[in-house]
Amino acid sequence: MYESEAVVAVGAVGLHPQSDGSVHAAVETAVEPSMRFQQFEERILEATLTLVPRRSECSVWSRRKSLDAVLVANGWRAERTLVEMAVALPLDTDGTPFAVRVYTDTDAPTLVQINADAFRDHREAGSLDLSEMEELTKQPWFDPNGVLFHQVGDEVAAFCWTKVHPNGEGEIYRIGVGASHRGRGIGRNIVLAGFDYLAKERSCSVGFLWVDAANEAAMGLYRGIGMNPRAQNTEFTRSHT
Repeated sequence: MYESEAVVAVGAVGLHPQSDGSVHAAVETAVEPSMRFQQFEERILEATLTLVPRRSECSVWSRRKSLDAVLVANGWRAERTLVEMAVALPLDTDGTPFAVRVYTDTDAPTLVQINADAFRDHREAGSLDLSEMEELTKQPWFDPNGVLFHQVGDEVAAFCWTKVHPNGEGEIYRIGVGASHRGRGIGRNIVLAGFDYLAKERSCSVGFLWVDAANEAAMGLYRGIGMNPRAQNTEFTRSHT
């Protein structure tokens, strides 16, 4: 959306196929700080919602109080909140070795399978399939050396997928631990391995990740390695007809 030939707002809709054959629509908007007042927030939201297929389930993600107010006033309800946790790198660890290897082309099916299990309750992240995986590996930011796997015997037990942003910060983009390997400290160790890679190999001085605020175990793990919240993203839902 333009004001005086300048872009002041953008709206986008991501469509995520679900296992039951339905499609979930995730809506996001970005608005210049000077335009974050209720009337304009409502205007860009309404324009973006026209892109959502009729009779589909829809979420609107909000990081702004001004948008929160518009959504509540229009009958949307806060469903869940993702928290961005951040920490200075490198981390101060005990230096205990943790065996990892890097991504190869044959690892895609395994990563997709573990990801589907780890994010089975997450409509967006859990929808990753081989087609989307292939597209992601073609992105300029994709670094196969930054996708780490931990094996137990011949079985992949966990993966940690890192991403470096243009501002130099390093993100743990996705992480998953196989169901039969949980509760053994593998999740913590592969997170540390991911941040170690970002610090030592990619020279990142800040590491971050997103986590569901309701996931108390994960929140405790990340706080335990020194991470602290710095932002949040709330999902609002209602049926779109």
